[in-house]
Amino acid sequence: MVQLMLIDELIPNVNLEDYKTEFKGIIKEGKGEGSERLEIGWLKQLASFANTFGGVMYIGVDNKTHTVLALPHEEADKTSLMVQRQIEEHIEPPLNYFIEKIIVPNTSPTRYVIAVHVEKSKYPPVSLRFNGIGVIYVRHFGKTSVASGEEIRNLIMNSDSASFDLLETDKKYHKDDFKFLNDFYKKNNDGKDLKEKDLINIGFIDSFGRLRRGALLFKDDCDDGRTLVECSQFLGVSKGENTFYASKTIKGNLLYELEEMVNFVTSHSADGFVKTNDSKEKYVAFPRRSLIEGIANALGHRNYFIQGGQIEINIYKDRLEIISPGSLIGSKWLNKETNLAKIPPLRRNELICSVFSLCKMMDHKESGFDKIEEEYKPYGEKFSPFASSNDSFFSLTLPDLTHVNGLVSKATNPPVHTLELLDCKNALKILSFCYNENKTASDIANYLKIKPSSYFRKEMLLPLVEKGYLLTIRGEYPATYRANSSKVIPD
Repeated sequence: MVQLMLIDELIPNVNLEDYKTEFKGIIKEGKGEGSERLEIGWLKQLASFANTFGGVMYIGVDNKTHTVLALPHEEADKTSLMVQRQIEEHIEPPLNYFIEKIIVPNTSPTRYVIAVHVEKSKYPPVSLRFNGIGVIYVRHFGKTSVASGEEIRNLIMNSDSASFDLLETDKKYHKDDFKFLNDFYKKNNDGKDLKEKDLINIGFIDSFGRLRRGALLFKDDCDDGRTLVECSQFLGVSKGENTFYASKTIKGNLLYELEEMVNFVTSHSADGFVKTNDSKEKYVAFPRRSLIEGIANALGHRNYFIQGGQIEINIYKDRLEIISPGSLIGSKWLNKETNLAKIPPLRRNELICSVFSLCKMMDHKESGFDKIEEEYKPYGEKFSPFASSNDSFFSLTLPDLTHVNGLVSKATNPPVHTLELLDCKNALKILSFCYNENKTASDIANYLKIKPSSYFRKEMLLPLVEKGYLLTIRGEYPATYRANSSKVIPD
């Protein structure tokens, strides 16, 4: 028989759920109604403590009345083992925690309240992972919620050590596990061998011969889902144009990935030579140094704490987009920023970047963005590379130098064509004019140097609208028109 008591009678000064306190009567695992995992309900409390101030979850205490329910000895043991197992399987990086069994007085046989003490993590954000998808939770007063993008960013920036790649492991260094790394280094350093001392100097190996977390991503047999890369080529200027051409999935050690990503881009680009009067001139879509810097940057600055993400390499008719999970450290939101040299050269993964620097794949002192900007500068504004970033991703766009009109998005009236022969007057001129911006009927008429008459609307605009080449945007007044990019193709 358990005598009715409140939690603060058992543990003084513990009486309310707050930033550091959570009460649970009984916790369960397995599938509940609607196929939701029952353990998510209490595991997220532990993960949120690690992301904020630390805290204690008391099991065996009613969360509404704060009455001590108490657990029999056998159930207390099973619950403790369940907590340990579920934490190890679903929370990452590992929690620093301990489980305390508090004896409830005047119970026979003895009953317990279990207290799970969680310390604030040194390596936030801590995520709760199920089916390969990670969710980050934070603790507010008396409740737990999914972290917003800004909260995730703050967790990363304010952590004691936000670097995924410098997390400790119990894996020992063996040179034979890193043959690809050694060969890659040798090839790019005039035949010199990579010395163990060089790896110790950059933190690849600690003083006890153990590998850091980032070092595991360079092992020959690396098969970590965090390294997933998807490469695609589209014949148009957007994914929505239904002109998908080639794709490749890459997963392996980071240097292998870098090599394969570069190979994918170069093998799907219009590189070659152009005849001039006196000689041949090299014809290159993406300057090699800029291409390598851009890809190495994506691998080096990726947020490896984010589960289920992937780097994307997207080749379009006029450009290459390199997209990596995680915002750019030290920068606020970027929207097609062309002044790349001003982006601060802060590194999210110092160890990974140091390995790339050793292998001559990344500039050691700078971000490499200034070199990209410098390499493209002679080609003019229509070929200016740019960067974009928010709290979820960072992207770098390199214009294709073989696309004579430059970036379609920067062209005022990009040349366009359609797969169907259009017999209405001025059709391609109208579609070109409306390709990058919404235009009113008056705008279009002025561009064509005619009056916005009913004849103009009926004979020129209406046929394009009816055939789906020109979209009517009715949320604006007056109504505007825009070329349908899924049917109108830039040259």
